[in-house]
Amino acid sequence: MFSKVRGHMKLLDAVAIDGNGMQFTWEMKIEREGSEKPSCIAESLARYYV
Repeated sequence: MFSKVRGHMKLLDAVAIDGNGMQFTWEMKIEREGSEKPSCIAESLARYYV
C-alpha cells in the first residue's frame, strides 16, 4: 500500500558571506497522509556565489 506524501520548505535565514555570496538555511518538512506527525524534519544549508 502506498501513501501520499508532501513536502514544505521554509526559509529560516539568508546571510551575506565573503566572496560576494549568500548562505541560505531552509527547514524542510515531509508529511505522510494519515499520519499525525511529520515523517521527517530537516535543515539544509545552501550557498550561492555570483
